[in-house]
Amino acid sequence: MKISRAVCLCSMLAASLMPITKAVAEQTYSGAVCLPRTFDADPFLHHETGNAADPIGIYNRSANPGLKRVYCPTPIDHNINNANWSIRVEDRTSAAGFQCQGFVLNSSGALIAATPSGTTTAAFVGATTLSVGAGTGGYSTEFIHYVACDIPHNVSGIVRITLN
Repeated sequence: MKISRAVCLCSMLAASLMPITKAVAEQTYSGAVCLPRTFDADPFLHHETGNAADPIGIYNRSANPGLKRVYCPTPIDHNINNANWSIRVEDRTSAAGFQCQGFVLNSSGALIAATPSGTTTAAFVGATTLSVGAGTGGYSTEFIHYVACDIPHNVSGIVRITLN
């Protein structure tokens, strides 16, 4: 009898804590999770292991102007109310800017939500955080969450991505 009361009490306590956990939980990923548009190796996209010049992430080392598209999976281990991504980028060229967009798919692969694009202007050079969000709720761990970004050339890159 005492064991069933303890199990019931633990279940109620866990249920009462869930909304608190969902409200504050976030997950952060290195830019190194990002993959090129195709599964072929891209000679200009490099995953860095981390140093003073290039923190851990993915960088477009092409000297030629142009954007490289990457896809960054951001799986979650808890349900979230809204999908809001913060993408930390290093933009090292004044010839082109970053463009990133978040997507949520259901377990069948159908699009549930797409965010507006977060961008840097072509003239911007430096580090910044792009914020993109899907303003609808009810995202579950069974959904697929990812960010697609176009990275400008000249060793520009994605350092980290946070989903909350």
